[in-house]
Amino acid sequence: MASAAQPQIVAILFADVQGYSSTLTEGQRRRYHAVTDPETARILDEHQPLTKKPTGDGVVASFADTRPAANCALDLSTYYRNLDWHELELPRLAIRIALHCGPTSLGTNPISGQPDLVGDTVIEAARTEPVVTPGEVWATDTFIKLLADRNQDGRFAWDDLGERALAKAWGARQLFRLRLATGPPPLERSSRTAASTPPETAHPSGQSATAGQDATVSGWLKHLWRRYDRVIIGGMVAGIFAILAAVIGGIGQGPSPLAAPATITPATAAATATVVHPECTAPQKLDTKVRFFSEQPPV
Repeated sequence: MASAAQPQIVAILFADVQGYSSTLTEGQRRRYHAVTDPETARILDEHQPLTKKPTGDGVVASFADTRPAANCALDLSTYYRNLDWHELELPRLAIRIALHCGPTSLGTNPISGQPDLVGDTVIEAARTEPVVTPGEVWATDTFIKLLADRNQDGRFAWDDLGERALAKAWGARQLFRLRLATGPPPLERSSRTAASTPPETAHPSGQSATAGQDATVSGWLKHLWRRYDRVIIGGMVAGIFAILAAVIGGIGQGPSPLAAPATITPATAAATATVVHPECTAPQKLDTKVRFFSEQPPV
C-alpha cells in the first residue's frame, strides 16, 4: 500500500536467508544482525536503490535498471558466501536471491512513512525467491531480456534453468541462474543447455546479445569425458587386450621376451615386433610410430 503511487518499470530484488528461523537461537540472531545488517545496508546503498526494506531474515529492494540490481544481487551473494561463519560462532547460512522487473507503483507507505512499492511485479519476485537454490541468484526471463541489452561489456552470464513452478501456486516462469561471466560455471547444470543469451524474443531488432564466454578448459574436458567416456574406456580395454594378445602370441611362438638375453639383436627386435592376427595367413609388422589423432591413417 503506497499513497500517491506512480507506476513505472523497476527491477526488484528479493532476498531471504535459508535456515534463519529454523537453526538460529535468539542470541545467535542478535549476533547475526549485528554483523550482517550494516554490511547489507552498505552493499545496497552502493547500488543506489529506489527503495529498500528489511523483511526480518531478508530484504526487498527496487532499482531503476536491471544492471545495478544484478550487481547488487551478486555482491550480496558473494558477501554471504565469503563470511567466516566459524569465527562468528554461527551455523553456515546461505542467501537466496530472486530478480524480476516490471511495472510497479512507487510511493510513500502511509503506515511506515517510508518509500515503498506495490504491484504484481513485487509479488512475483517474492514467489520466485523460495524456489531459488540457496547460495545462488536467479532471475526471470523478463529480467534477463532487459539485462541483455545492458550487457555490452559481457560482465554477466546466465544459465537457462527452464520453466520452474513458483511458490504458493503462482504459476510457472522461465528462470535463469545469474553469475559473473568471468567466474567458473556451476558444478551442477540444468537439463537444458547453459546459455549466456536471453530467449529469442529478447531483442525486437532480431539481434542476439552475448553475455560472455561460458566455456573453460576444465569444463570442456569434463564435457568430452561425459560425452565420449564409453569410447575412451572402450579404447583402453581394446588396447589392453591387444597387448595381452601380443604377449600370448609371442609365448606360443618361442621363448618369452622376459627370458631373452640382455643383448638385443636386430633379429630379436624384429621378432618381438611381430604380431599374428588369427584371421591373417601371414605375420604383420607392428606399426610402432606414435601419431597424433589428426595424423591417424584412414580406416
